[in-house]
Amino acid sequence: MPSLTIDSKQILEDTNKGFVGNSIQKAKFDSLAESVGKIPGHLYKELYNKPLVPTTIKIDVDQFEREIPRYDNWFAQWGHTFAHLPRKAVALTNIDGVLKDNDPVNKSLYEYNIDNPTAPLLDCDFTKPTEILDLPSLQPLRELDPYWCRSNILRWDKGAHFYPHIDCTVDGVYWLRLWGTT
Repeated sequence: MPSLTIDSKQILEDTNKGFVGNSIQKAKFDSLAESVGKIPGHLYKELYNKPLVPTTIKIDVDQFEREIPRYDNWFAQWGHTFAHLPRKAVALTNIDGVLKDNDPVNKSLYEYNIDNPTAPLLDCDFTKPTEILDLPSLQPLRELDPYWCRSNILRWDKGAHFYPHIDCTVDGVYWLRLWGTT
């Protein structure tokens, strides 16, 4: 793997280009304040009081591992910028609740918005559960209804990771990240 120099200024510039780089993207991002509202800073700090905050949500991993193979053909490479990384995703939620090929929810939205600057997408555009969320093993996640936004199952093989980046939180927080692992 090539050495990685972290340039925080470049990360901020790239993030801005992907989410508020033109007037259409900026208007879409600015509309979040009216449509979903920011999570107040004090509440965010209360919820995220350390790097990983456990929840009480538990799934039966053995059952999940028996159920998910029927969806293997729906897992897609996560983004094209780092296609050499063995990481794939499948949608738990997307725009219309229908599993499909080339679904933007299964990609980096930063990359998608750079490639589609006049039709930007944000996490809160992906609110419809797909049939995968109906798997019996995933029913404990349904306690999050009706708060869903962009949600995926990520499958990482050996060597997969994310490079340093910002998850579109350059101007406040509009959604929370929930990570689950097996």
